[in-house]
Amino acid sequence: MKKINLLSILLFLFSVNIPIGALGNNGAMPTIIRPFGDSITFGYSGDFSATFSNCYSSQVWCFYPKVDIDGYFGGGYRGVLTWFAINEKSKIIKPFGTVGLQTGGSSIRQWLSMSQFHDGYPGARTDQMVPYSLMPTPLSPPMPMPMQIPTITLIHLGTNDILQGVDKKVDNNVIIDRAISNLLRIIKNILKYNNTQIYLAKIVMIPKISYTNNIVTDYNKAIDKNFSKLKNVTIVDMSDLLTAKHFSPDKVHPNLSGYFKMSCRWAIAANLFLSGKTCGDIKLNDLKTLLPLATVPLVL
Repeated sequence: MKKINLLSILLFLFSVNIPIGALGNNGAMPTIIRPFGDSITFGYSGDFSATFSNCYSSQVWCFYPKVDIDGYFGGGYRGVLTWFAINEKSKIIKPFGTVGLQTGGSSIRQWLSMSQFHDGYPGARTDQMVPYSLMPTPLSPPMPMPMQIPTITLIHLGTNDILQGVDKKVDNNVIIDRAISNLLRIIKNILKYNNTQIYLAKIVMIPKISYTNNIVTDYNKAIDKNFSKLKNVTIVDMSDLLTAKHFSPDKVHPNLSGYFKMSCRWAIAANLFLSGKTCGDIKLNDLKTLLPLATVPLVL
């Protein structure tokens, strides 16, 4: 059996003529985005299979010998934003790179365009995300710029507080009060340690347990009440964005069409569009038909 030299494969990928799409901007500094949240930020979806070609489980799968690198699954809304920035058919948003403490769930397109970093942690509640908010925006790999760089921070957080609270039969008001209190700490910490504009989502509904949407509605109202007047915080309403057909079979996480809609809503809120472009200039099926970026050879 022939051995795979992962380092050699990595060197190959970055030595061939592959455009670094999201960061390529004729030398101009791209927008820097920090995605922050739970499994929806990670990009999990119950209808995405963890196969070699979509790089879901680990970036190592992306470098498996003789695999055509496509990976249009993976990365959730993060991956869709990458497609918006790098596809040749119709680029619709500004070049960007991402920062964060991990890379899991990212597609090969994100790895090749330096938009694979994020702070999305599956299963995390707001209290579990507080420690991550204490850290300055990480730069991985190191880039020639000051640590205090201006960023855009995208936060979609609170789904697990609600689901886990309902499972444990916690009072709805207690669930909401705890989550809002933690979210306030998170936002204050991020603004203290980072030069950033925060885009805070009123979260998507949860079809899995229909009655939880009453809690989601109240939670989103509390987000409006507590954060709409904070400096450097913009509320992004995701609550009315998705219907049942936009969710994967687990009825918690969006499917690809749902992440497509979320990425459009982020782009509108954060003014990421190129001049004259909108999400109407590209269709989900356009993204699915993009050609592979490269084919990894067998390394002896």
